[in-house]
Amino acid sequence: MLIEKEGFLAAHQTGRNSGVIHSGIYYKPGSLKARFAKEGGKKLVEYCEQHDIAYDICGKLIVATDEKELAGLDNLYKRGLKNGLNIEVLNQAEMRKIEPNVNGISAIKVPMAGIVNYKKVTESLANDIISKGGELKFNTKVLDINEKGNEIEIVTNQGIFHTKYFINCAGLFSDRIYTTKPPVPSAKGPLAKTFPL
Repeated sequence: MLIEKEGFLAAHQTGRNSGVIHSGIYYKPGSLKARFAKEGGKKLVEYCEQHDIAYDICGKLIVATDEKELAGLDNLYKRGLKNGLNIEVLNQAEMRKIEPNVNGISAIKVPMAGIVNYKKVTESLANDIISKGGELKFNTKVLDINEKGNEIEIVTNQGIFHTKYFINCAGLFSDRIYTTKPPVPSAKGPLAKTFPL
């Protein structure tokens, strides 16, 4: 079951972001963020191909606009290499062949970065839930979440739901729906205590 506060999908951050398919260049080498961004980008492209969702692996340039930014660009380049990305540093003439209007002195070319319409991705994921017998509950605001034995009680304005597992994907509102511990199964129950909203 997907519980959605709004009357339609992707009403907030998911539907209003820049649509970037991330490469993982910005994240600390060896971190989960770096690994998940790189693997997630590949899996997202595979999903788009399987579900006929338009996307574009157009690449991007990360530009140093002056001498003061060159050291930071170099650090970012080294980080990208450590993250296993096939990237390259371009001089001003090389980057202007890609983007004539760019105003900078050097750039990192990140060919694996892309763009996609995340509203379309969200709609497709919702169809996957429905096709597997799941439900979408719109206009359903979470008011409280309580762990009771081996199940979780989700109190909403549309009634109370019980489940064994709960995934918080509240975006901008994730600070209102959180736990004191990571939401992992334990001997005492599947989810750490969640504070009332």
